[in-house]
Amino acid sequence: MTPPSPPSSIEEIARDPAWLPHRYDPGQDAIHFLPVPRATHRAATFLADDYLPKSVPPIVVRRAEAMAAGPVAAPLHFVFHSAFCLSTLLARAFDRPGWAMGLKEPMILHDIVGWRRRGEKGPDMAAVLD
Repeated sequence: MTPPSPPSSIEEIARDPAWLPHRYDPGQDAIHFLPVPRATHRAATFLADDYLPKSVPPIVVRRAEAMAAGPVAAPLHFVFHSAFCLSTLLARAFDRPGWAMGLKEPMILHDIVGWRRRGEKGPDMAAVLD
């Protein structure tokens, strides 16, 4: 993967689906964004460090700044699948350019679950999940 040009603004990251919100750092209340083009995203077995390109460092953005970057242009809808089998098949079935994208085990969800298991309190967790 050729490293992309650095984004000119947080708004640019927020508008471009190629920027994956990859990790959440609760200590800094920041989101780590990685540039993951759709073809790379689709080819990755999982959205984990082992399966994503390592050539580009993440862009770290404070959560408040990322949230203020602007509203989503269209409504978001989610289907969460947590069974042990067929998750990759299901993600591929939903993956339709211009319509939907399947996220296969995104690390940011692992980070938030781990944060809660380490004892994070409800109100702080709720603010991050909003």
